[in-house]
Amino acid sequence: MKFRLAIFDFDGTLANTQAFFAGIFNEIAQRHRLRQIDPADYEALRHLNVRQMMQHIGLSRWKLPWVTRSFLKAMYLRANEIELFPGIEDLLQSLHRESVSLSIVSSNSERNIRRILGEGNCQLFSQFQCGVSIFGKARRIRSVVRRSRLSSEKAIYIGDQTTDAEAAKGSNVAFGAVSWGFESAETLARAQPDVLFESVESLKQFLLGEGSIN
Repeated sequence: MKFRLAIFDFDGTLANTQAFFAGIFNEIAQRHRLRQIDPADYEALRHLNVRQMMQHIGLSRWKLPWVTRSFLKAMYLRANEIELFPGIEDLLQSLHRESVSLSIVSSNSERNIRRILGEGNCQLFSQFQCGVSIFGKARRIRSVVRRSRLSSEKAIYIGDQTTDAEAAKGSNVAFGAVSWGFESAETLARAQPDVLFESVESLKQFLLGEGSIN
């Protein structure tokens, strides 16, 4: 088993938050004077990366923290509507049994993540680095690796957006992209991940297997 440290993004990777974001987006967009989105366009918009999406809705980087705060507050109030993707709980428990260290680096808040994961799943994780800017994850990933006392070659960051790929590269760890999140497999492929997962089961088999990267 190559990787002894699996670091996860949360939204779109472990938790199926897409429907929540889609359902509340136009309300928050109106509040922050952003371009609203026709629900019929969401699938097409998965082919945009984060920067392209921000440009599409007119979201500047200086306004990003305020918009993020609005989403996180709304999510806390409606956390019971959000579930983990099928198979994620089994994946986490299987990795924990095999002594793979688990951590989270996410833009979401720790209180939201803990509510959605549940107490039992939270106990499987050794580190939570939360409330991170989508453009500032690399430093937090390096911190997780350092505190784990493992070499970066033993770590992999798993996420669903091209900014996650950039963070992994900036941290000198491998990047595993998941195709079931906010960005499409085609969009993620352009970010040149070390491995692209089409299902939770394939992610589980990879991490529990040899962990080789072709």
